[in-house]
This record gives sequence, C-alpha cells and structure tokens, in this order.
Amino acid sequence: MSNFKGTKGKWQFVRYEKTFAIETFGITNWTILQTITNQPQDEENAKLIACAPEMLEMLEHFVNNNMLSITGEEMAQQLIKKATE
Repeated sequence: MSNFKGTKGKWQFVRYEKTFAIETFGITNWTILQTITNQPQDEENAKLIACAPEMLEMLEHFVNNNMLSITGEEMAQQLIKKATE
C-alpha cells in the first residue's frame, strides 16, 4: 500500500456490547472507527470498512502485475487514486 496515508497495520472488526469498531493492533493500538447508532447495518458496514486496507492492497497488486483488462485497470487506478489522495 505504497500511497496509503491512513492508519497502518491490519484493521480488525471488533464487537462490543452495543457497538462495533474497526481497530488496529500492533505497534500502536488505535480505534479507527466506532459506531454510535447501533443500527442493523452498523455491523455489516464495520466489517466492510475493516477489510478496506486489504482490498486496496489487492487492487494495487492486480494493477501492478497487469492482471486486469484495460478497462478494469483504468477503473482500478481511479479507485486507488480516490482512496489514497
């Protein structure tokens, strides 16, 4: 994730009593996001967000190794730019 300027480390989905969070553990422990509404979709949103750094890394891998069609690569590059700038 060469261009990623966000919180480094593996993001993890964490379930608390009434809320959900995305946290990273490692050199520093950091809460990246925590829900406050306890709505039905909060858990699913938190799980998706927790996977974002890994999805970005995989997308960069596909682009860097020419594993996408030209159209797919253009779309991937736009998403990478959107996520990192």
